Amino acid sequence: YENQIDLDIHRTFPEDPFFEKEEIAQKLRKILIAYSRRSISIGYCQGFNHIVGKILKITQNEVYYFYLK
Repeated sequence: YENQIDLDIHRTFPEDPFFEKEEIAQKLRKILIAYSRRSISIGYCQGFNHIVGKILKITQNEVYYFYLK
């Protein structure tokens, strides 16, 4: 899934300056990879980057993502 995640990271809200930061891209990548490894039966699907991106923008902390499940 990592190759697809890497492609989708830079497609995540490209018009939003928040997602232009490399730090944010790395946080988003970490969350998506962790989720795809934790939920093997689901893995990664295109569109997860937008869902997680919105959550990350609201919380601005990848740790909170796992508590929102």
